Amino acid sequence: MGGGAPAAPAGPLTVSVAAGELGQTCVTLKATQGRRDVPLARRCTYGIVWTASARPIAQGRALVLAVQPLESWRELWVFHECAGAWTIDVLSPGLDNPEEGYVEFAGFAPGVMRLLIAREVKDRGRFRRRFEELRLDDLALVRQASTPDLLRDFGRWQDVDWRRDTLALH
Repeated sequence: MGGGAPAAPAGPLTVSVAAGELGQTCVTLKATQGRRDVPLARRCTYGIVWTASARPIAQGRALVLAVQPLESWRELWVFHECAGAWTIDVLSPGLDNPEEGYVEFAGFAPGVMRLLIAREVKDRGRFRRRFEELRLDDLALVRQASTPDLLRDFGRWQDVDWRRDTLALH
């Protein structure tokens, strides 16, 4: 989990990157208030930050961002409000020393405030793919399935860009 700054009335959410310590990239989440940007949260990484993947969700109450700390490993950073402060949670592809994998934003179900994600991981020589619905407030798993067709919210709320660009459906 990342540290948070006091919550600010969120205008449009954006991320900016800047050099940190030697070899690091630091990501700052900002909200526009009037004519200025207010920093809400910051986290640094030695990985590749895929800024084009940044997607504000939940009517500007959260933002997701893909970060690749290793060549064959891509995480999803979730910037969101928690108990009145902004925090950054990192969703990894898997646990228990998997060999490679990715997790990606697949959509958002606004009525139930659920984040839709796809994970694929290679563990002990085998690839496993899962589709999940997570509660946005605490990122707790609500449902998971081997195919998005088995999850009601995926049918209705999957992101159009994700559906077009993902390899998880092929």
